Amino acid sequence: MNQKGFANTILITVVIILVAIGGYFVMAKKSTPIVKIQQEATTIPGIISDTLNWKTYTNEQYGFEFKYPENYSVSVNPTDSNVTFKSEGCKSLVSGGGEWPTDCQSYNVLVQQNKISGPEMSKTFVAGIQAEKYSDSNGMWSNGTQVLVQFQKGQNWFIHTFTFNSGRTQESESLMNQILSTFKFVVKSYDQTISQCLPSDIKLDTVIDVNQGTIRQKLYTIKAKCENGKLVDSSNKEIYFYHLTGCWGNPPVNYQDILEKQTDEINKLKEMYNVIEMSCNPLGVLIQ
Repeated sequence: MNQKGFANTILITVVIILVAIGGYFVMAKKSTPIVKIQQEATTIPGIISDTLNWKTYTNEQYGFEFKYPENYSVSVNPTDSNVTFKSEGCKSLVSGGGEWPTDCQSYNVLVQQNKISGPEMSKTFVAGIQAEKYSDSNGMWSNGTQVLVQFQKGQNWFIHTFTFNSGRTQESESLMNQILSTFKFVVKSYDQTISQCLPSDIKLDTVIDVNQGTIRQKLYTIKAKCENGKLVDSSNKEIYFYHLTGCWGNPPVNYQDILEKQTDEINKLKEMYNVIEMSCNPLGVLIQ
């Protein structure tokens, strides 16, 4: 065999070996099963992982809403500035102190113009707003822990307090975070809607008198609403603001006639309107 033929033989042998090796790896790759690693989601016992079936609480006066577990009871004060949600385990809760029940979780939202002072607070966010957060286990209930989260929007502070048994801290804080994650402000608050129908000389913070409080409180009590540019009550009766007279240190000679005429006017207006009588001395100060 000459040198050229020997070289061709060597080349063919090398090609055959490379093809054989390549074919082996291809077949090995096809025959080897592909193992998919699935990471199981960790869940905390006793915590609902999906808020889809939760109920929604909407506060029209202050313009916010959030979701809460469907089996929680709800109690709201007359002005909607304080609302409390409690789990079924809170039925055995004794007011005024004592042992905090193991399965009791209480969630409270308070709206007021002042924040609550406390120990050094950490920072968090609710509805995109920076909030303050701190925990307290030294309240009136033994074995009870309170977590407070508060933030300011406009003139109001929104104070969220979650109280639970100290032995269930991890799952309770997880539940609180779930509730807070659903908190959001709606487009228009009750104040914004009602203000569109108020007379120019009447403001929501205007005091009616020392007994009835502010215009805001009164309107919310009678379930006032703004419809077609008019302020009406729950019976669709238009609301009329009447400014009372009669706040005299030294009354005029004909004061009785003035007051009698005023009474007649009010009674006549009440035939058509829901009359809100605005005191001429709303703070009840002594007039000399």
